[in-house]
Amino acid sequence: MEDKKVPEVASFLIRFVKDQTKPDGELSYRGVVQHIQTNEQVLFTHWAEVEAFIQQLIPLERIKTEKGVDDEIEG
Repeated sequence: MEDKKVPEVASFLIRFVKDQTKPDGELSYRGVVQHIQTNEQVLFTHWAEVEAFIQQLIPLERIKTEKGVDDEIEG
């Protein structure tokens, strides 16, 4: 019988909250990112915090270098 690999799944839920406008008129955002499989979550105010959380759970840098999918991951 042939062994089939079960795909690993990592799902994330990202919520954004638009705060009140800052005194200088700039909009302010904050949010929470949640890993669905473990229910672990972190609050964030900068996108780098989201990336750091996700990289703890899935190896984005390895995917970028081995698969050459920089544009797909970063948008």
